[in-house]
Amino acid sequence: MEEKRRRNYFDQLFYKQEFKKLLGVRKYNLLILTSILLVGYFALSFLQNYIDNLRVEMENPYTNWVSLDIPNHKVLEAEQIISSFEGESLREEYLLDTVTYYNIQHIEAINEITKQSLGKLRIRSIDTNSKLLERIMEENKIQVSQAELENECWVIINPNIYGTDKRRKDNLFVSILDDKYTYLPIIGSADQLPDNCDVLVSEHMMGILQLQCANHKLRPTTNTNNVKTLLRDSIEVEGFIKDFEEASGANVVYSDIKRKKINEFYYNWLTMSLDTFYDQDEVYKFAKRKQVLPVTDFECNSHKACKIEDPYYLTFNFNSLEKVGELQDYLEKKHGFLISLHDVKSKQNFVKVAKMAMSTSIIIVILSLSSIMLFLYHILESHITRIRKSIGTLKAFGLPNEKIIRSYSVICGKLFLYSSVIALVTLYIFQVITDRLSLDIISVYSSVILFSWVASFVSIFFFCSKILRFMLNKTPGDLIYKR
Repeated sequence: MEEKRRRNYFDQLFYKQEFKKLLGVRKYNLLILTSILLVGYFALSFLQNYIDNLRVEMENPYTNWVSLDIPNHKVLEAEQIISSFEGESLREEYLLDTVTYYNIQHIEAINEITKQSLGKLRIRSIDTNSKLLERIMEENKIQVSQAELENECWVIINPNIYGTDKRRKDNLFVSILDDKYTYLPIIGSADQLPDNCDVLVSEHMMGILQLQCANHKLRPTTNTNNVKTLLRDSIEVEGFIKDFEEASGANVVYSDIKRKKINEFYYNWLTMSLDTFYDQDEVYKFAKRKQVLPVTDFECNSHKACKIEDPYYLTFNFNSLEKVGELQDYLEKKHGFLISLHDVKSKQNFVKVAKMAMSTSIIIVILSLSSIMLFLYHILESHITRIRKSIGTLKAFGLPNEKIIRSYSVICGKLFLYSSVIALVTLYIFQVITDRLSLDIISVYSSVILFSWVASFVSIFFFCSKILRFMLNKTPGDLIYKR
């Protein structure tokens, strides 16, 4: 028992003293190893942050799609492409999510509140079930029920169309029948919309705006004895009717006033019954003179699905961009369609840069590990050379060779552990500071850093044991007399 206690005391003393020696004078060796690890981990965390950001961009619905222009004479071929990708097998082969149509229409618009013309807005359709729409709604916190989406009559606007005025002025009316306007049912706004569009609409709504499946109310008869107009709740109904009677010479009977909420604003939808037929265009001219927007009403007709009859674009939404080149070859050979070379190259470059960054990370891990091994070899070789006589004497008194090797291997592991903790804590503090300054520079939380640390820790034990066995695999006499 006493002998075992003395042996444990010797082990602790030997381990403690040798660890201090390997730390170096004023912990010089610890400082050097920490510096090596700090540089390596910084490079890895910087690259990992770059790869993470790149992966986000590659998986971003805003960027992971390409589109095809559809010439008028190739509409039937485009329909065949849609049909061929309805099955999952072909979509899985090219890592696709959806293949859909979309249109872009330029329509003149007006801000109903200021009566200010907004020029021709760029209006784009989108598939209701697309990931791109889901992402837009999520990022901009647009919360609507599934029933509202399935209603198919909705739009999302870019508030920048109102210029520098940041107040809520989202009563947007567009002209789809000469100088007569119809309102857009807005469910939300987003500062970034695909294809740099001003307004994003459902496919069904695009059909209405293009008058492909519009309700007959968008095409009012010229002569009528029932006149409808939309008045802001700030406009006095009695005064408006009195002025209209004087201008038209007709007697007006009104009883049907419906309260209508459009994009958070309230209106009175006024139906006036005249005692004579009246030219509808004159009603609009009168409304303009009274600074009332000439508005035509529409019904959504969501019970009747409105498909895009004359598609301008075919879009391919990817789950991953790795097969964009193969998709281009397939479409050209099979269907005679050619995706823009610029689009294909830009998407392929995403994949290439991601692979290059990953390869660079592997190289950095190998270089860092090699630097650590060379440094540990240097300090072990110089230390063992200085104390080889003492080690030879200890071996002569019965200290096992394996015990010496294991002790120095543990010391090297502890030296690495101290250095890596200091390096990682320093990087963590740096990341916290840069994150608070909104400088997205490094990412310490990564599997690559963890893998690198574990690989280094395991390799150090293996490497040190091999090197020490080579250095100490000699007889006590050889060590003492430097043979």
